[in-house]
Amino acid sequence: MSKMDVKSALERIAIAPKDSPILVLTCGEKDNVQCCFANTVESKKMVNQPNVIGVFDKLMDLDEVKTMIRAKVRADYGNSKM
Repeated sequence: MSKMDVKSALERIAIAPKDSPILVLTCGEKDNVQCCFANTVESKKMVNQPNVIGVFDKLMDLDEVKTMIRAKVRADYGNSKM
């Protein structure tokens, strides 16, 4: 699992093949997310956690992915500050 800014996560997703997608999770920070390969045993166990944003690969619409990630990060960050 790696913590990185949203831009870096999107760059990673942009090259992730369909058979090796990226799992993205919020981490309670304003500009960062956690990422890892989605097809590992441990990652598959994490898919149902409440901070999961989704599993993404390069074949997806990156603008939609960006919008989804940023919205979830903002919501998670807002909730963590309450």
